[in-house]
Amino acid sequence: MNREKLTLDLGGIVLSGGKSTRMGTDKGFVLYQGKPLVQYSLALLKYFCQDIIISANHDAYRELGYPVVEDEYIYCGPAGGLHAALRASTHEWNLVLSCDVPFVTREVLSRLIGARASKGTVPYHDGGLEPLVAIYHHSMHLVFEENLLLNQYRLQEIIKSADIHLLSFQDMLDKNPRLFDNLNAPSDL
Repeated sequence: MNREKLTLDLGGIVLSGGKSTRMGTDKGFVLYQGKPLVQYSLALLKYFCQDIIISANHDAYRELGYPVVEDEYIYCGPAGGLHAALRASTHEWNLVLSCDVPFVTREVLSRLIGARASKGTVPYHDGGLEPLVAIYHHSMHLVFEENLLLNQYRLQEIIKSADIHLLSFQDMLDKNPRLFDNLNAPSDL
């Protein structure tokens, strides 16, 4: 992986633009085991990526020292954030993590990097997709934009219609059932 880390044009994107209605406050800054949730995603991406962009519509994220990209298409959910961040990225490939997935491991990202294909690679398990823990080609911003212009905001549908490689992570989930769990509410902490 070290050789690939040096040669692959790889950026990182943290999606932190959600409304956090169930959490009651901006969940990226909610503490989990003494650390803001967003820091888990940033630390993981720093291991693999040359640069990191934070997709957020909140000024507080600017204080973390990374470029912050706001949605061009507002009120479109994660599809709007992915579009804006991929468009702003200067890297061919981009690892994407939402800000609320503290159980994702380096092994997950290594597997995604190794299996990158077409417009991107998205984990799946038991029939479900994980489009917010994925690797996308820079050009995927065009696919997101096409869908946003058609008022199609559902990531599951966008991913299924795009040239995206789906990679099974069931073996890893069998060992760690919380691997892709996101923390949405205080009761999840």
